[in-house]
Amino acid sequence: MGGREELKNGLPSTLHCDGASHSLSHLAPFVHSLAGYGQDGADIRVRITFQSHVFSKDATQQPHHFLDEARRRRVFCPDRYAVSLGLPDVCREMLERNVLTWEERDKSGTSNLAILTPVGAPLVSGTFSVLFYYLIPSLVPGIDVEMIIKTCYEKDINFAYRRRREKIVKHIKTVYYTRATIPRN
Repeated sequence: MGGREELKNGLPSTLHCDGASHSLSHLAPFVHSLAGYGQDGADIRVRITFQSHVFSKDATQQPHHFLDEARRRRVFCPDRYAVSLGLPDVCREMLERNVLTWEERDKSGTSNLAILTPVGAPLVSGTFSVLFYYLIPSLVPGIDVEMIIKTCYEKDINFAYRRRREKIVKHIKTVYYTRATIPRN
């Protein structure tokens, strides 16, 4: 993939920009099963996918490397890319440990669900690496819920204003049983 192209059909296996190649194979979609949470004790199969914001930053005011999924200008970010290398393991761990999550607005003002990384970090006010995601019912046979990882970046969090926190599996079960999107924007 060359510079200034669109990522409207998902992430490529390699991103080429400024004469360098960056493997994105670690961000390939994968399925994680939550054993016994489905109807009649069936597993709930969650497919985790990643969007380009996990390895890029806004490029509205500068030359861009590519157009993201929504056709917004983005530039490759080495720091976010370094964090993205561990995101598949973070996602597996947050599901296995059934961590607390809450609704949080990202930089664009859109409501998402959020967790702190590293997984299991204490929920005290401060500056944290925050992973933003949302959940939707899947239309793919054999997949029950889609977890779309939008981005991950440092943010100041004041938990005095984030009292409503739920376990992640509760949200996944809600999507599975009601076919609703969470959060509801």
